Amino acid sequence: MSSVIPVSALTAPVAGVDVFIALAALLYYDWILCLGSEISLVWNGHNRRTWASLVYALSRYPILVFYAFVIMSFFPVSALVCLVRNSPT
Repeated sequence: MSSVIPVSALTAPVAGVDVFIALAALLYYDWILCLGSEISLVWNGHNRRTWASLVYALSRYPILVFYAFVIMSFFPVSALVCLVRNSPT
């Protein structure tokens, strides 16, 4: 009885993580490019906040926070601490 694991089973989760990080990078890049227009059109256009600005904020910013937390979960802090402690000096 052979317990050989195919290479595709090992690389599929890694490819999924790579694709997710690439999509997150694209999302943040787009957000940075549009930040100036967003500030001038949505936030500086009037002195008081409206329902439209609230809906805009609730549809835009939770996604950015979600992606940040998911990316941080790919790189646990304990693994980074081990890398720093075991690095040659």
